[in-house]
Amino acid sequence: MSELLTILLAVLALAGVGYAAWIFSLDSAPRRQPETPYQHAMNALLGGDHDEAMRAFTETVRMDSDNVDAYIHLANLLREKGRADRALHIRRELTVRAGITPGQERAIHEGLVLDLIAAGRTAEAVEEAKHLRDVDRKNGAALRLLLKAHEAARDW
Repeated sequence: MSELLTILLAVLALAGVGYAAWIFSLDSAPRRQPETPYQHAMNALLGGDHDEAMRAFTETVRMDSDNVDAYIHLANLLREKGRADRALHIRRELTVRAGITPGQERAIHEGLVLDLIAAGRTAEAVEEAKHLRDVDRKNGAALRLLLKAHEAARDW
């Protein structure tokens, strides 16, 4: 009987220690960081809410002017909203910025071609698309953009 009592007390002691460890771990659990404007913008963009995404990307670049990806997305949204002139202005500024990754640079120039087409400046779009294709001949997207620029210019 005393053996059974000893085992029962040991189990209860272990359960108490486990419960106390669980309670104390709740206080030290990392708290979830609030969503940043960039995360909010990306979620809105993925959710199809382009107006909210545009507001959040604008807030992002206001807070962090080094966020090149936010500028790229913002320019894309502006072009979709019919503000190709503003999108073109943003991308022209991005082309002279230092510290841009090759992927960002490609996205900037691809968007620049589309902005020029949307602005009706098709001759410039063709030249920019040619430059993009010359820089990376293995990039199929550059070739498709060159074709799109030629079609917009009605250069058959």
